[in-house]
Amino acid sequence: MTVKLIMAILGKKKRIVIILVILQFTTAIQSEEAGLAEKSSEIPDSHLHFLAGMSVAFLSSALAIPIVANEHDVYTELLISGIGVSSSVLAGALKELIDQTGFGNPEWRDFFSTVFGGLVASSLVFIISRSLTEQKNEPTGCSLLLGGYGVVLMIPVIQVMVKQRGSVKNNHLSLKSYGY
Repeated sequence: MTVKLIMAILGKKKRIVIILVILQFTTAIQSEEAGLAEKSSEIPDSHLHFLAGMSVAFLSSALAIPIVANEHDVYTELLISGIGVSSSVLAGALKELIDQTGFGNPEWRDFFSTVFGGLVASSLVFIISRSLTEQKNEPTGCSLLLGGYGVVLMIPVIQVMVKQRGSVKNNHLSLKSYGY
């Protein structure tokens, strides 16, 4: 099934070059963040928001494909991509609202980084599903592939969140020992 999906995507050389460039870009961000994580605790927040936006868009599109993809046309593919973008917008807005309540620093740049990540991922979802439809393949077959990639993209984000939560707990414990 996966080989058939990959072969269908490879049918369009221009599209696959675009997909590979974007996937290479996201992989470079992940490896850069891993290197930064080893050197210091400061990872560019905009990179994490970009990856989170991509992850949310991939995961929501992966969930939407089996539900929405009854017909294989441009409108269905746009709907699936729109669900991905909408989900990343919602996730970015919710994160900034949570930051505004005292859990962080709300910034427009973070919101737009999340949305931009969602736009990139949703564009990839549209290109992939469009090429599968043109090749007369089922677009529902790429749902598992997109969901898996969404999970992989969320790993560095979760790692940073866990580290930050651990440092907050340690700070709280050290303040408690001083009577605060």
